[in-house]
Amino acid sequence: TFFKEGQSQTIEQIFGTTRGRHSFRFGAMYGWLWGGRENIETPIARYANAADFLANRPNSVQVTFGVDSYRITTGSLGFFIQDDFRVTKRLIVNMGIRWDYYKVPRERDGRLFNREEPFGFGPYRPPNSIWDTDYNNFSPRIGFAYSVDGASTTVVRGGFGVFQNPRPLFGGPVDLVQNALDEPFRVVYSAADVAAHPDILRYPVVNSKVLPLAKGPAALLAGTAINPNWGNPFSYQWSAGLQKQLHRNTLIEASYVGTRGIGLMMVRTMNAPNRVTGIRPMTNFATFRYRDGSEQTNYHALQTSLRQRLTAGLTFNVNYTWSRNMSYTGDADLLLPGSPQDIWNVRGDYGPSNIDARHRFVVDYVYELPLEKLSSSNGAAARMLLRGWQISGVFSAQSGSPFNPSQPSGLDGSRPDYIGGEAILSDADSTLQYVNPAAFRQVPLNAVSRLPERGGSIGRNALYGPGWWDTNTTLAKAISITEQMRLQLRVEMLNALNHTSMSGVNGNVTQGNFGRFTSTRGARVIQVGARFSF
Repeated sequence: TFFKEGQSQTIEQIFGTTRGRHSFRFGAMYGWLWGGRENIETPIARYANAADFLANRPNSVQVTFGVDSYRITTGSLGFFIQDDFRVTKRLIVNMGIRWDYYKVPRERDGRLFNREEPFGFGPYRPPNSIWDTDYNNFSPRIGFAYSVDGASTTVVRGGFGVFQNPRPLFGGPVDLVQNALDEPFRVVYSAADVAAHPDILRYPVVNSKVLPLAKGPAALLAGTAINPNWGNPFSYQWSAGLQKQLHRNTLIEASYVGTRGIGLMMVRTMNAPNRVTGIRPMTNFATFRYRDGSEQTNYHALQTSLRQRLTAGLTFNVNYTWSRNMSYTGDADLLLPGSPQDIWNVRGDYGPSNIDARHRFVVDYVYELPLEKLSSSNGAAARMLLRGWQISGVFSAQSGSPFNPSQPSGLDGSRPDYIGGEAILSDADSTLQYVNPAAFRQVPLNAVSRLPERGGSIGRNALYGPGWWDTNTTLAKAISITEQMRLQLRVEMLNALNHTSMSGVNGNVTQGNFGRFTSTRGARVIQVGARFSF
């Protein structure tokens, strides 16, 4: 697989043989990737409350100096072998294994700077060896399909596999690029730093004035650090399902699907100021991001469907899924998830992922309107007018997504306390107040550090937003001009019933509109189009 500036092209050569009851395949793949950018941002100052804002007393100042243009390259090499074996007339088994090699990224001018353990406080590693190569990327797979009745009207399917992933360049390596060892890409200063350098780190903050402080004798060691032993992320994926053909055009299916993610991205905010003193534990280091592979996820789902193929002009599918998606960070991705509230108690942040949806119901249909059959006229004009009408649509209903009550502060991942009572209000549709502010309380700030004195008691993503439903409908008319020319006119209505579905609950406990709806999923949209085929 070859990647270049967001574009991809796959070149894969597969050799295969089919002999008797076997279908045997093997192949190899190689690829490389490069990218570059410049990034300079406006300084960001955070204040503990309105009083500190008016007094121009920030408790955190983030200054991003950016980097000159750079080029990072990496590569991959993979081999696989697979065999499909017909054990009996009713049972087919497929087995295989894959091995992948992912090259450690390098920068054209050697400007990748990563630090050793423990937790990024160690010495700098060589620029061409920012982490240790992982050679243990074996991915076995096995699956089967079994016809219960021999006529393939009732089929049981299942499978299990391991799937490896490379570390994306924007999931760590990009953060390690600096212009020089003593010129950090970004520095986060604390309230104590602001007090020591008020003329430089209080508003207005200017990058050029801060840079001598970041590079001078009093410079703090900053910049992202990556665990050099983190390996590659991978997942276990498995499924088991039953498929039953009720009659010639009707099919029902039920499946259990599971996924377990291992070694995904965890970002911890290291060397944060002490909640009481406001002083960092390691005084020669700034606060910095530390990336490792300690994030884990799990997904379990019951997926059911009813499929009706074209009968009397009607085709439809009915699908229902119950699922649960859990993780230690809200994003649980490979790029930049948020830091846990307590970096030494990651299990305290275990909860629903941001994309968790417990219930989802979807119906889609296509109906060829029988207007021509209802007419007694056989004239050409009547056929052209009445033939080719079609109505189709999709109805979707889903339970709400989780959201995270937060208390922004100089410490990443801060949350408020839940003090009891009804958290979700029953009259939100009329008042637009979804969360009950009286059920939550801000964690008090320490008078010295201006930071929350402890972590909040509410769990991460502990609240769920409201469910929603909508229907999209299309009315189309096909006109056959000749055997090779066809015109279709379409009217599409998104959210055809103009149903209001609230969304966007404000989870910031420090703001006056905490717990209120801030948006909807959108009003009705009507689109008119034409398509000419020849």
